[in-house]
Amino acid sequence: MTSRDCPRATSRRRLVATLGASLAAGLAGCSISDGPATATSTEIAPSRLRVRVVNETDTAREVSVRLTSTTPDADRYEFFEITDVEPGATRTTDPRELPAGRYELELAFALDSATLRWTGRECRDKLVVVRYTPDSVVVSDRCEDG
Repeated sequence: MTSRDCPRATSRRRLVATLGASLAAGLAGCSISDGPATATSTEIAPSRLRVRVVNETDTAREVSVRLTSTTPDADRYEFFEITDVEPGATRTTDPRELPAGRYELELAFALDSATLRWTGRECRDKLVVVRYTPDSVVVSDRCEDG
């Protein structure tokens, strides 16, 4: 190393040291809040489910339902059918109280099916409507929380 290179090496070391110190000082100013954590993003809540079948055709209709409830403790599976919905009739199931968790509802009807997913936090009172029209089957859902 020549005497000419010493000032450059010293300058580089000072620059690196200064940058390192600046970075450390900047990071030292960052902190994680010591306040209570908000649980809204991970909070689980129960839900309630009702399924309504509206038959606007001239033939009796039915819907097969498979409900999966995923909870921290265990998964729960329920199967039920809504049968013999006469032409022009509307039938709504009694409310089902669901454990706190995530839900997947699979609806099967003649030649088609639909799947809906939600959590109790997103919707505490879910109404699913299966509407048979002369041309198609229309599935809709909404939260009736308020």
